[in-house]
Amino acid sequence: MRIFFVVVLLAHSHFYVQAQSGITLSQELRSHDEIKTRNYYALHIMQAKQKDVLKGLEKRLESKTKKEVTVTKNVLNIEKVVYKELGTDSFNISVEVRELENATLCYFAIDLDSVPVGAISHPELDIKLNKYLKRFGLAMYLDAIDDEMDQEQKLLKSIEKELRSTYNESDKSENKIKQNQVEIELTKEELEVNKSNRKSKLTEIEAQKLTVASSSGTSAENQETEKQKLSNLEGEYKKLKSEYKKMQGKTSNLEHEIRNLELKKEKSDMHAETVKQRLADQNLVIEKVKDKQFQAENDLNAIN
Repeated sequence: MRIFFVVVLLAHSHFYVQAQSGITLSQELRSHDEIKTRNYYALHIMQAKQKDVLKGLEKRLESKTKKEVTVTKNVLNIEKVVYKELGTDSFNISVEVRELENATLCYFAIDLDSVPVGAISHPELDIKLNKYLKRFGLAMYLDAIDDEMDQEQKLLKSIEKELRSTYNESDKSENKIKQNQVEIELTKEELEVNKSNRKSKLTEIEAQKLTVASSSGTSAENQETEKQKLSNLEGEYKKLKSEYKKMQGKTSNLEHEIRNLELKKEKSDMHAETVKQRLADQNLVIEKVKDKQFQAENDLNAIN
């Protein structure tokens, strides 16, 4: 006895629908060669991609047989094949695999001695076929969920990396602020020392001016020596003033940098809160995918 799966594209009507997590299996009466109407098994697999279903179905149809599937575009055919789970009859199978939005739809049709197989005409065989097709559909759905989980896990790792990077940026800003604050304190201490040194230097300059004035009656060489001392003191004072201005500029620059770093840190902290929320949301997404996996695995295991 032979069973023949046929693909049909035209008008149809539903016999019944069986739905499980991620898949829907129904039987439909669809027009064939514009004259006849026959029964088809329609397997709707959520999330599955056409190319994956074609590959998976080819492997499934050839599994534990010595037959080969021929593929023409999106249609698979295998002839005179026997599956132990379906009995001892030989099958001719033709399947059309259609790609839908976020799903794939497979059309199967079965002939037994040129008679279309269905729930009414072949009730016992129909039960076996339903299990066979649902196992395949759930397996493909689980593969699709695994792919989804991989993508969601990659996204989770990307968000975690972004959060670590944001925390690092905030920490870098905070550490630099602390370094600048220490540098400012040290510079302020140096400014106070500079003030004290300049004050002392002014006292020395005034005293040296008196010395220069009182040396007018001495030798020219002595007068020149005292004048040189005064010039040196005035040069040292000028250098102290220049250093003071530089230190003031340094302090001002450090304070300006601190303000910018504080703004940068604030932005990093705000961004971190946003990323943390995205991370929490992504964990919820992954939990939902896990729930789908768990339900689909239970449904698959429940098929006797």
